[in-house]
Amino acid sequence: MQARRIVFPAPREARADQFDLDGASDPARALLEAEASVVSPGTEGASFRGGHSIGKLVYPVRPGYAWVGRVARAADGDAGPHAGDRVLVMRPHASHATIDPAADIWVPVPEDLAAAEAALARLVAVPATTLRTTQARAGDWVAVVGLGIVGLCAALLFRACGYRVVGLDVVPARCDRASRLGLEHVLTASGDGVAEAIHDLTGGGVHLAIDASGNVRGEVLALRLPRREGEVVILGTPWMGGGDEPIKDLFQLIHTRYLHVRSGWEWSLPMRPSPHARGSIQENFELALRLIADARIPAGQLITDVVPPDDAQRVYDELVDHGDRCLTFAFRWSE
Repeated sequence: MQARRIVFPAPREARADQFDLDGASDPARALLEAEASVVSPGTEGASFRGGHSIGKLVYPVRPGYAWVGRVARAADGDAGPHAGDRVLVMRPHASHATIDPAADIWVPVPEDLAAAEAALARLVAVPATTLRTTQARAGDWVAVVGLGIVGLCAALLFRACGYRVVGLDVVPARCDRASRLGLEHVLTASGDGVAEAIHDLTGGGVHLAIDASGNVRGEVLALRLPRREGEVVILGTPWMGGGDEPIKDLFQLIHTRYLHVRSGWEWSLPMRPSPHARGSIQENFELALRLIADARIPAGQLITDVVPPDDAQRVYDELVDHGDRCLTFAFRWSE
């Protein structure tokens, strides 16, 4: 079966092209038709630029993992979604996809929810892992360093769940956007005295600091924000390296303030609910969709534009070169 997808044939190149969809005729797999897919700027931007510091990239790259569509043909059996159902799945940007309902995560999407907003739930689900694993509780202070799309999703998610949130970014435009979205406490994270201001605001430091900056300097700042025995979660991978803070100073911060530092990578949770884990990827999807459907997270305001796949080059150029003036884009695969 012929379909269309976004591909990076080489660094700094993005285009939509034709491909043969594997498994399209397999009766054990459900065939899906895309409505919209949302770009994850950090992960996809690193692949688009090339040369990031984690792993080895092999081109062509097929980006994307936030995808909403409708079931065109159900898989055999009764376990999966039915023909005509709308679903949120983890698939690259493409007009069609297949899933194995027994192995792949799929979550029903309400009929009245815009496709691009539903696809954004995939990005909200990223910080939802930290929401489930943190020792901080509703009413505690949470700082989010980095107010790009994942950082904003984290800040809005924790606010929606009853935490007191303060957002920080070095880019004033991002801080202004966060304030317009209703975050009460937003600070520009440049210059001296930022950590001191947070400690004054929160009465001794936050209970949880989340780094969503994807930058070593953001991680260093996050280490300076918690109170004693607070938590620091590294949510944003520092794809491109950077930073010159002596490592002994970082370990001294952790040691003398009894900090608990850990990864916020969502794959620490199982894919499906388990009695042996606090949450799962599937439950994070479901939570994110509920909060967006209930308008507790304003997903529509977090998407810069919804564009056709043929605009892929412009989209990734904009996100990588002008990330201060946009958050993310959605690709529209059907009208």
